[in-house]
Amino acid sequence: TIIRDSGPPNPVGGPRKRPYSLARTQVAWWFFIILGSFLFIGLVTWELDTITSSSLVLLGIGTGTALGAAMVDANKRESSDSDLEKLKPREAKLVASIAELKTTIMEVEKIALGADPSLDASLAARRTELATLEAELEQVRRQANDAASGLQKPVSEGPIMDLLSDVNGVTFYRFQIVVWTIVLGLIFIYSVWTSLTMPQFSDTLLALMGISAGTYIGFKIPERQT
Repeated sequence: TIIRDSGPPNPVGGPRKRPYSLARTQVAWWFFIILGSFLFIGLVTWELDTITSSSLVLLGIGTGTALGAAMVDANKRESSDSDLEKLKPREAKLVASIAELKTTIMEVEKIALGADPSLDASLAARRTELATLEAELEQVRRQANDAASGLQKPVSEGPIMDLLSDVNGVTFYRFQIVVWTIVLGLIFIYSVWTSLTMPQFSDTLLALMGISAGTYIGFKIPERQT
């Protein structure tokens, strides 16, 4: 659960669980690689001063990504709560107004039509008002449902799909950060295994990882999971 999405409780019913979080998975990936490399090199060489600046930068990028993703998720939940606080009373008021207006129209319709031209005009105006209120109620309910969906948690579809996709399917910005994280992680492990040293990546390569992380956070703001 430490690398699954935070927020609302687990989905109700059966063994279903929250999906895996890409940001949390990335920071866990770098943490355990660096920790394992540090212990491995220490056990073989008894050298403890082995952590490079690149290791710290990669761990920092992962931590920053996780923190940024958590802030985005928190802001989305607060925004959804705020929207629901405004939309629910408005919906209730519209429902009451529509019910009252329907009652008035039924009472007017009981009177013989055609007897009074002004009565016909009043009835037509009320019907127009009713149609307007019903259209507004439909829009408010759609907005409320959209806001409420931001408080719901999707069900995990497996680690790969959770990490690579949102509600619209696999997205390129998620795919990009996953690929670069795996590639650099494998290079890191290979360097530790073959030379017993943690690698020192170039500033350009680290900047590439930072750009990928920034792209993910930027696209996560409008991203939906439900």
